[in-house]
Formats: sequence, structure tokens, C-alpha cells
Amino acid sequence: MTPRVLRLLAIGLLLGLLSPGALAQDPAAASAVGAAVSAEAVTELIGRAEAAQRSATELRAEWLETDGLIEQARKEANLGNLIKAAELAELARRQGELAVAQAEREAEAWQRRVVR
Repeated sequence: MTPRVLRLLAIGLLLGLLSPGALAQDPAAASAVGAAVSAEAVTELIGRAEAAQRSATELRAEWLETDGLIEQARKEANLGNLIKAAELAELARRQGELAVAQAEREAEAWQRRVVR
């Protein structure tokens, strides 16, 4: 994994995205520990990732890797590698959400950097 991907995973863990109760409710969290994932759950995760990406795109803040991760998740799902597909879709969803958060912060933060 690249340092950027590892950083994103660490951020997700720090934000509590993989809390102990999430394993029973979230297919992506279950995939993180190697549990079985259904094709329907992967399709739902890919849908969530696409929705997060659309939100980031609307703010003109989409990260470069997100689209590729979604496409790779689809390919893995089509090949039957559901756990890998779930992990990729979850990473893409997180990237989309983090891109939105970054855009929202920057919408205000730029004003503090302007020389007056």
C-alpha cells in the first residue's frame, strides 16, 4: 500500500469508522477483518462510494484516486473478489467524504491566509 492509502486508513480508524459495533452492521468493516461479504453488500458499498464522489465533484474537490478505486472495486466484484471489492469501495467512499470535508474547511480557511 502507498503511504497515502495508509494515511487514509489511519484517519478512518482515528475517526472511529471501524468501531467494534460496526462489524455487525457495516460490510466494509467486516471485510477489514476477513469476514464474508455478499455481492449485494458490495453493490451497496460501491453506491455509497459513488455518492460520496458525486458530492466531492459538485464541490469541485474530487481527489484523483477516487474514480480509479471505484472502477477497481467494480472489476474485483465482477471477478468475485468481494472482500477486495468491499475494501476498495470503502476506501473510495472515505476519500469522497474526506474530499468534501477538505473543501468545506478550505471554503473558510483561505480567508485566514490572505494578506491584509
